[in-house]
Amino acid sequence: PFYYGSRARSVPEYLKLRFDEKTRAVNAVSFATMTIFNSGISMYALGTLFGLTLRWDFHFSLWFAAIIVLVYIFLGGLTSAIYNEVLQFFMIVLGFLPLVVLILKITALSKSHCSYEIRFPNRNLYPFRAFPNVPDHHQ
Repeated sequence: PFYYGSRARSVPEYLKLRFDEKTRAVNAVSFATMTIFNSGISMYALGTLFGLTLRWDFHFSLWFAAIIVLVYIFLGGLTSAIYNEVLQFFMIVLGFLPLVVLILKITALSKSHCSYEIRFPNRNLYPFRAFPNVPDHHQ
C-alpha cells in the first residue's frame, strides 16, 4: 500500500513514523476492540449454529468451539491462524462466485426476455410504510 514508500513494514510502524505514539495507541486499542467484538459475534453465531443443528447447549457449544480454536492455534502457532484467515477469505469468495453468476444471469434474462414489471406480492402483508402521509398509488 501507500506506506511502502516510507520503508514501514506494517500500519502500526507507519503510524509511529508519520504521527506519534498516541496515534499508534489509539490504533492498537481500536483494533483490539474490533477484534474482540468480531470474535464475540463469531462465537455467538457458532454457538447458535451448533445449538440449532446438533441440539447442543449454547454454553457447551461456545466452550467446544473455543477449545478447538485454542488447540489449533497452540499446535500451529500464529502462522496457522493467518493461513486460516487467508483460506477462509478464498473460500468465501469462491462460495459467492456461483451466486454472483446466478444473479447476473437472472438480471440479464429479466432485462432481455421479460416485458413485465416485477412487483411485490400482496402489499397488505407489509404494513410498515416509510412515508405514511404519501398516498400509495400501487394498491
